Amino acid sequence: MARQWNYKGIIPALALPLKADYSVDETDLRRLTSWLATFKGISAMMTKGHTGDELSLTLNERVEVTRIVADWLQGEWPVISAVTARPEEKKSEIQPPR
Repeated sequence: MARQWNYKGIIPALALPLKADYSVDETDLRRLTSWLATFKGISAMMTKGHTGDELSLTLNERVEVTRIVADWLQGEWPVISAVTARPEEKKSEIQPPR
């Protein structure tokens, strides 16, 4: 039977840490995710949740950010991935997950 999630509580939108070259800082993203998970009342994590950073990423980078957070949390919390797209993006640009 699938796990039922309770979405009552706090669902923080993670601000995306970037390196100096504007690539995703995976180490700091995991560190931020771990830190947020220590707070009582957290019921889920949201990636690319209207913090503005999602529009600076390619479609594949956005998928990768959600994968990093979901893998790091290992099913302890649900991960909600905001759905955004720029008009010039095409479905064919999406690469299957690794």
